[in-house]
Amino acid sequence: ADDAKVTLHTIGDSLCATYAETNLLRGWGQLIGSKFNPDNVTVDNSLARGGMTAEEFVSGGRFEQLLAKLQAGDYVFIQLATNDNGKFTKTEFKRLLLQFVVGIREKDAIPVFVTAPERLTCATDETDENGQYKTVESLRGYPEMMREIGRERNVPVIDLNADTVEFMREHGLTGMKELDYFVSDELHFTKSGAEWLIDFIADGAKELKLPIAKFLVSE
Repeated sequence: ADDAKVTLHTIGDSLCATYAETNLLRGWGQLIGSKFNPDNVTVDNSLARGGMTAEEFVSGGRFEQLLAKLQAGDYVFIQLATNDNGKFTKTEFKRLLLQFVVGIREKDAIPVFVTAPERLTCATDETDENGQYKTVESLRGYPEMMREIGRERNVPVIDLNADTVEFMREHGLTGMKELDYFVSDELHFTKSGAEWLIDFIADGAKELKLPIAKFLVSE
């Protein structure tokens, strides 16, 4: 593959998916291309879909479709947990994530975990003794499975979960609502919310020194 051209593929749920222009919702996978030089990076967000779990990505045939189009040097950004945490145990979730890593690496492509962003219900207006706002984690430790595999299998982790929680600790619930990042269901993102996420993702790619980061456009 030509070093100057890579495709960034996604494995994602409704927080990553592509929406019609007329829809209020935006997914980070829909907008992430704006962070990269289009001469070098093509984003393929076609396999991300609302309601997606790691299990369905495999059983529904999407993982097979992904592997069929992966070229050496391509990236796969994987963001799941929002739907998995009610349906599958952490052990099952971790096993499927490992299957993704192994399959992607067999194709000489590069898996990157993107931990799931928190929902607005995570933010509160109560402060702790350090003057930071308290947060209430809603993803039941599932993002930790990505961090574990990251350490065990040397998979780069863009910790969007920690980034969004930290931001909520700084801004509180009222501050978050004023920013208008979430639609009324407090889970999905507006255009400005998805832009907030891709800022974190681009910064994460840069911090991890991922080779694809050299194609980021400077702000």
